[in-house]
Amino acid sequence: MKIKKNSEKKTKKLKESEEQYRRIIENIPDVLWTADYTGETTFISSTIEELLGYTSEEIYENSSSISFGRIHPEDFDNVKRSFNRLFEDGSLFNCEYRIKRKDEKWIWVHDRSVNTYKREGELYADGILTDITVRKQIEDDLKSSEERLKIIFEFAPDAIYLNDLKGNFLDGNKAAEELIGYKREEIIGKNFLDLKILSKKDIPKAIKNLAKNVMSKKTGPDEFIMNRKDGSQISLEISNFPVKIEGRTVVLGVARDISERKKAEDEIIRLKEGLEFEVEKKTKDLKEKMSDLQRFYDATVERELRMEELYNENERLKTELKKKG
Repeated sequence: MKIKKNSEKKTKKLKESEEQYRRIIENIPDVLWTADYTGETTFISSTIEELLGYTSEEIYENSSSISFGRIHPEDFDNVKRSFNRLFEDGSLFNCEYRIKRKDEKWIWVHDRSVNTYKREGELYADGILTDITVRKQIEDDLKSSEERLKIIFEFAPDAIYLNDLKGNFLDGNKAAEELIGYKREEIIGKNFLDLKILSKKDIPKAIKNLAKNVMSKKTGPDEFIMNRKDGSQISLEISNFPVKIEGRTVVLGVARDISERKKAEDEIIRLKEGLEFEVEKKTKDLKEKMSDLQRFYDATVERELRMEELYNENERLKTELKKKG
């Protein structure tokens, strides 16, 4: 009687444990599976229906055609090879691949199993299948964004470069290579002070700007004279922006060649000064001519006044002679 009660008690506990285990499995969002070396599925959790659209019963009935038959052709060989190695030499089965759902939509899954075990003389493996479609989409979007940014960076008309907070160059685009005359391989890892690419008078300003960048402050646009690799000098307008890349603060710089603009400005100044000189000269000449005219006018008026005085004196003498005669 006592044995029977103990047996019933154990049976009850076993049922309770099985029920608890089943609840855990059913509430795990991932799909749990068990398969033999042929790929035949002997157990799969009901969450497979949400993932692939097939019920557990459909999987059991058509295991091979669903499990391997709906894997994307580009991924099939890698998945099959990795699965076989799991049973052959115990290698880790860890694959990300595309599989077609029952509604014909493709999704990404992460499938893995760590080892095999024997049951009734046959090898089996337990594994976990996870939907990673959203993660893959995010990764693809990020990759696309990175590629777009890389294209913009590489083919921007202005020179764009990156340096660390000590002034060491990290990267530069094609326009930067053309501007400075150095290949990026020649300057990456080198400090702008060691390269001597700035005129001596501009170095204090560059150091001051770098100190502001260290404090996360933008600088520029500022004008600098740069020494190119061939020894020539050009005028630049540079703006620097502290940015974070992979958690690290670096300086993104944008440099524009303003040599032609500076030449145009200098020409405008030269023409303006020349014009002012000509205006000043002509004004001076005009003043001198006006002064001459004024002197001539004054002399003419004085002569006319003198003539009038002589005329009046002559008339006076005539009158006196008539009186005496």
